[in-house]
Amino acid sequence: MTTRRRLLVVLVGMLMAATAACSDDGALKDAQAEIEVLGSALDSLEATNSQLEANLADLEGEVSALGETSSALEAQVSELERENETLDATLAETAQTLLIQADIVGEGCMLQNAYLNDGERKATFRVRVYDPATGEQMGDDTLESVVVSLSDGQTFELAYGAHPPDTDLDFFWTYGWEVFAGYPAGNVGYTITATAVDGRAGEFEPFNVAPSLLTVLDADAAEEA
Repeated sequence: MTTRRRLLVVLVGMLMAATAACSDDGALKDAQAEIEVLGSALDSLEATNSQLEANLADLEGEVSALGETSSALEAQVSELERENETLDATLAETAQTLLIQADIVGEGCMLQNAYLNDGERKATFRVRVYDPATGEQMGDDTLESVVVSLSDGQTFELAYGAHPPDTDLDFFWTYGWEVFAGYPAGNVGYTITATAVDGRAGEFEPFNVAPSLLTVLDADAAEEA
């Protein structure tokens, strides 16, 4: 039985009691008037109660929506944390590989990739090595060695110093490879390996296209031409 029905039962009982107890119409009317006032109050209370129930339902819906939003945000945070861990791992791995910049020059420090095998030519390797963790160039205080390995099996270590000599215009690693007389003509593959004092390393290879490859030319053929 609802609250309204309970109150109506009470009101009817009061009306019946009032009817039995009252001997004149005036008293009966007063009782009926009181019952009508109570009925109006009951209607107001029921309306208020319905509004409160509706408000409560709205609040429960908002709480549920907030819970779903919170769960979605937690999932996004978890995904971002996983991505951040992956990025950190990638950065940590990348920071272990040294970055190498290199070229080859001839006389006058002019870029040159082709040299005659007449015993009078020197190909100078120029190398810069960078620390990927800091972006700074690495010298002989942070590098254990910088080595060039030729495809014919020769290896040689580069030296770090100022260029031009006795200036502070630029600093990098160099080695002048003398192309001995009669060296087999053709492309000479090479690899440059840098090793830091902390054990990190990096490697450089030229593009596999003719203008980038170290090339030895036949001096006799050149003279005949």
